[in-house]
Amino acid sequence: MKLYYVGFGGHNNTKSRFRKYTGNFDRPMPLEYDYRTEEFRIVPNKKSTIRIEVRGHWVRYKKDGVIVFEMYDPSPLKKGYFGLRTVNNHMKITRFEVFSLM
Repeated sequence: MKLYYVGFGGHNNTKSRFRKYTGNFDRPMPLEYDYRTEEFRIVPNKKSTIRIEVRGHWVRYKKDGVIVFEMYDPSPLKKGYFGLRTVNNHMKITRFEVFSLM
């Protein structure tokens, strides 16, 4: 599969990561996209607003209006699927929207 992946609060809420899957079993993850500090973990009982943007060659993941991950992609993914992966949590998703800005 070709996709952008954000694991926010992964590994029992110890880290957050961002990477691009190329479809060739290659999942490069630059170290600058592997966060292990408390500010990049899920806070229980706190609502968050997540926005994912792919504009031109830029991919951004924002949490509560703040850019958490930003990457320049010389070969951006312009179509495909969208998914949410939840593991061992009690997350509630509301007001979910997907739309094209093109």
